[in-house]
Amino acid sequence: MKKQRVVVGMSGGVDSSVAALLLKERGFDVVGLFMTNWKETDENGCCTAEEDYADVRAVSDVIGIPYYTTDFSREYWDRVFKLFVDEYKKGRTPNPDVLCNREVKFGPFKRFAMELGAEFVATGHYAQSVTRGGVNYLMRAADGNKDQTYFLNQLTNAQLDRILFPIGNMTKPEVRVYAEAHGVPTAAKKDSTGICFIGERDFRRFLQGYIPMKEGDMVDVRNGKTVGRHNGVFYYTNGQRHGLGIGGAGNGEPWFVVRRDVEKNILYVSQGEPPELFSDALETDGFNFISGVPVPDSGACNGDYKDGAHTHEQASSGACKDGTNTNGKPFNGACNGADNKDTHANGQSVTPRADIDKGACRSFEPHTLPPDNLSFITVAEAVSRETGFNCLARIRHRQPLQEAFATVTKDGCVRVTFASPQRAVASGQYCVLYVGNLCIGGGVIR
Repeated sequence: MKKQRVVVGMSGGVDSSVAALLLKERGFDVVGLFMTNWKETDENGCCTAEEDYADVRAVSDVIGIPYYTTDFSREYWDRVFKLFVDEYKKGRTPNPDVLCNREVKFGPFKRFAMELGAEFVATGHYAQSVTRGGVNYLMRAADGNKDQTYFLNQLTNAQLDRILFPIGNMTKPEVRVYAEAHGVPTAAKKDSTGICFIGERDFRRFLQGYIPMKEGDMVDVRNGKTVGRHNGVFYYTNGQRHGLGIGGAGNGEPWFVVRRDVEKNILYVSQGEPPELFSDALETDGFNFISGVPVPDSGACNGDYKDGAHTHEQASSGACKDGTNTNGKPFNGACNGADNKDTHANGQSVTPRADIDKGACRSFEPHTLPPDNLSFITVAEAVSRETGFNCLARIRHRQPLQEAFATVTKDGCVRVTFASPQRAVASGQYCVLYVGNLCIGGGVIR
């Protein structure tokens, strides 16, 4: 019988390496595909494309799979980087990794992979997907510390079709142990951090090449007095404490960035954290509902966080319980065990299993499923019904999930009201919503 072909997006890191290995061991016809999305190289290093591709070659030779490379740097420049610069010019804080997934990796990259004869496309993301009744659902990974669904919040349902996340039910320590046990050359390779096109270089120096900067006043938001000078408002983010150069004058408390006025080139700061730094609610510019707008069935999480009436204990069937399956019982993930630094999505510590080198985690079936007591409607239906739902929200990657209530507004955007005030909500970042372990989608914060 002919094997099903899977094209794996390989970055040269351990995660995509293990993803390819798991698929090969499951009997798929695996092809590795490396993507170049940034051309620049210099003495400081940007994206180490040549080194990463060398690692892809080494891993592919060990696993025994063919590999190819493709160039999407033009698409990345046009669809990701230009928007990144434009958003910074507006005084917003964009997230290019989210845009790269939507505009490149799960767009032209996926289409190119399918042209290679792939029946499925796989990546090394820490996430899980489930297809039920022809609808695709994005689920949080078993490793709550590494979960990457935040970066996938802008994917459409069609983009999730025929996508595999082989390591979604494993923890990072388990991935490394598995790689080492199978002789994968990238087993101990350091994880990449930061934005690809910036790499390890100085962020301010990089940004200067694309956005003109000029000095301006730092103004105390409480009394309007000038307390210092900044080097360019684009360099700073809301809530920032370090690198302001103001010192501990006044009451001795540290200074924080409260907001930026791009037009007047003023950076507003405060000594101590003022109320202006916290928000009870936010609104999005548009919202991507991956599987539709959730509507809990009767009796499932109908409380309203806005009046403080709802608690997790009131939820039925585990639909709104963080880290539970649809039967309300805590899941253990595909591989149980623990490391003090890593957790499954239910917050429980996990350790690499001692028998992982014997293939204990080769199955990458999802460790959890979408809640059974949820229905889904279109945005148009949600607007006409003035639909609202209880959820968990995240306004930045790795932020602990926050209890919230979301309402679909008349313009198809979303208003999110939090149970507790949120610190340093940044315009341009994404607010991503969840019901239990199901990622509902996300929108750009106004």
